[in-house]
Amino acid sequence: YEFAWIGERELHGERIVRRTATGLAANLGRVPGGDDDAGDGPVARAMDSGDVHVASDSEPAVDRWRTATEDDITSVIAVPLGHGETVYGVLVVATSRESVVAARERAGFEVLGQLIGVVIHAARSRDLLFADAVVELEFDFSGSDSPFVDVPEALDCRLTLDGYVPASDGWVMYLSVDGTDPAAAAERFAASDRVDRARHITGGDGTSRLELVVTELSVLHVVTEAGATVQRASTSPGRARFVVEAALDADHRQIVADIIDSFPAAELVATQKRDREITTVGRPGGVLEELTDRQREVLEAAYQAGYFAWPRESTAEEVAEALGLTSATLHGHLRKAEVVILSALLDDQ
Repeated sequence: YEFAWIGERELHGERIVRRTATGLAANLGRVPGGDDDAGDGPVARAMDSGDVHVASDSEPAVDRWRTATEDDITSVIAVPLGHGETVYGVLVVATSRESVVAARERAGFEVLGQLIGVVIHAARSRDLLFADAVVELEFDFSGSDSPFVDVPEALDCRLTLDGYVPASDGWVMYLSVDGTDPAAAAERFAASDRVDRARHITGGDGTSRLELVVTELSVLHVVTEAGATVQRASTSPGRARFVVEAALDADHRQIVADIIDSFPAAELVATQKRDREITTVGRPGGVLEELTDRQREVLEAAYQAGYFAWPRESTAEEVAEALGLTSATLHGHLRKAEVVILSALLDDQ
């Protein structure tokens, strides 16, 4: 291959510009010849479809890259760098070989693009977790066909998202309920074909909280795939608002497009930058950073479900079932997480 060129969309534009490059295209600042605007070349097609695209010597795109790099290339390969439904950028490589790009070669580039996409997703998620400032995107979901909109309408109540964690095949969500019997709300959610399980978490302090297991396509899935998080969400009769938090350098327009593409009735109503309060617990070097992702997820699920409350609001078996784990596995993750946290707090005191 003659060169490697990685590009991404501008934050405030349609052009695909260089992120990094090596070889003959190292100084090429953007896709040559308007390939990214016209949509007729492999780069635009790869970005739009999420699939690897190859342009052969007979296509105009190859001639544009040949002219820009001053090299006698014969094929241009555009590899989307994505995770899930989100495409972060594109890797462009070119060859001057006489032979065509084989199917096995394309498959190898597809795997490479997916691997790079996973790394980008992890890096952006970490950047968001430790960022001092973020961008909040507020959406109105009141017109959406969703049980989170339908249940408050039917029962004249208010739901507030307290937290969520990934499960083996979906998400576990924890909601506070105001204005109605939480058992009735749980029964209503359980009747929806978009909710796998719903239960009322009982508590001696009058807790009105629901635990929902969702495996259908959800806002949580779409937002998380884009490297963002749902920071706040609340629904009541005639009103449903979700606030999505993204890093400052994230592709906010793509996040909005992904959400509206999956939920056409959703509407972006506000965008604002917000400075975070400086804390030490969750920041680099903090105690929670020592936990594995799974240990942290299990710990949060157990906390949200009231496993650590007294009297206990959920058993280990109930928490494990929601996460798709065995009770022994859940206990193992919890014990290891507790050891890490207690060691950090109590050792060398």
